Amino acid sequence: MSPTRSLSELAQLIQIRTVSIEGGLKSAGIPQPSFDAAAPAVLPIGSELEDIRDDLIEALDELRALVLGPVGHLFSSMLPVPAINATLHGIYRFRIAQHLGPNETISHSQLAERCGLPEADLRRYLRMATSLRLFDEPEKGMVRHNAPSAFLAATPPAHDMLGMLLQEQASAGLVLADTLQRYPGSEEPGDAAGVAALLGTFAPKQGDDEGAAAVRTDYYSAISGDPERVSMVASAMSLASKIPSHDVRHFVEGCGWDKSPESCPRKVVDIGGSEGRLCMALLQRFDGIQEAISLDRPEVVEGTEVPEALRGRLSFGAYDFFEEQAVKDADVYIFRNIFHNWSDKYAVRMLRNQIPALKPGARLFVNEACLPEPDASRLVKNQIAWGSDLIMKMIFNAQDRSKEDWYGLFAKADARFKVVSINTPPRSALAVIEVIWEG
Repeated sequence: MSPTRSLSELAQLIQIRTVSIEGGLKSAGIPQPSFDAAAPAVLPIGSELEDIRDDLIEALDELRALVLGPVGHLFSSMLPVPAINATLHGIYRFRIAQHLGPNETISHSQLAERCGLPEADLRRYLRMATSLRLFDEPEKGMVRHNAPSAFLAATPPAHDMLGMLLQEQASAGLVLADTLQRYPGSEEPGDAAGVAALLGTFAPKQGDDEGAAAVRTDYYSAISGDPERVSMVASAMSLASKIPSHDVRHFVEGCGWDKSPESCPRKVVDIGGSEGRLCMALLQRFDGIQEAISLDRPEVVEGTEVPEALRGRLSFGAYDFFEEQAVKDADVYIFRNIFHNWSDKYAVRMLRNQIPALKPGARLFVNEACLPEPDASRLVKNQIAWGSDLIMKMIFNAQDRSKEDWYGLFAKADARFKVVSINTPPRSALAVIEVIWEG
């Protein structure tokens, strides 16, 4: 634990960082931040100010915790959680944001009628929501949008993200402790809390008949029979993929293929490449790539079209990563956001399935999160990383991995996999992990 900073030290830092951000916005001609419904949904802060903003947020959080005191901080963190979850779930279920027009100011009773709720119950949701800076109550009993609620109303994937977080993940969080006790050390996806929460029952333990009515299945298989749920999750994930810190450009700029002519591969395979966004970006950046192949499940790649400018260099193919790799002798095989959905048991299987296709010197690139080292000066920032790791455990009985975990995974798969480097580009949520095959 780093030394506790004094209140005046934190206040001074907050003042300095705030002035820096305010000045940076002003010099760039960007309006000052606002909760007004017409304000930009994303504060267009330049990269040079992002570290300053991180420092400011950490200092604000630390100051608040210190001023509240230990017990005050503990209870102010715990007590609102059930009400926050209930409020956000109500906003999702009753489509409260969508029932309020972008430029409307209406009464609670009017909005309650649109949502099909008693006025008193809608008011409970709205009052709690405004404490979270969602919606605005310009005068008692009236409601209008502010910037966050307007974004939620106008962006269907954001609404679906809210549903996924509350209906899928929050419920799984309440079952996680039960699954950890029931299946200690399990690496099976069917033992995930997300599956138990979804099915309303626990999978049978290995080797016994208890819970025989339950189906041992993974999360995606469990939701496959519910088209609305599948659509919600797909929509939510489409929003997650657009987050700037997850942009493919971080890999393109951080893979190091422009260091020398020899460093650029001629043949590249992207495993789980979906519609080929990464392959397209790589081909546009590196003229030395002669062939890029994006592999995914048959239903994903069926009907995908190759842009005119990339014909002859880009192709798509069907592949199940639990089967032996059929594309032989490529220079590079890429896994982007694949392994975090799987425990080591299954990640090792995927890696071993590549071995028959690998020539000596072939490289694997993994583009995934690498968990940060514990750092008391970055608690707010790192909360996202630690939270993501917990969510992977809850939903898939899987994990995000630390640097030590990544080295251990490749060693477990085969001693001939040698990790060359693990680097996280600036402002990227995903590391670039380079591995060479020494077989």
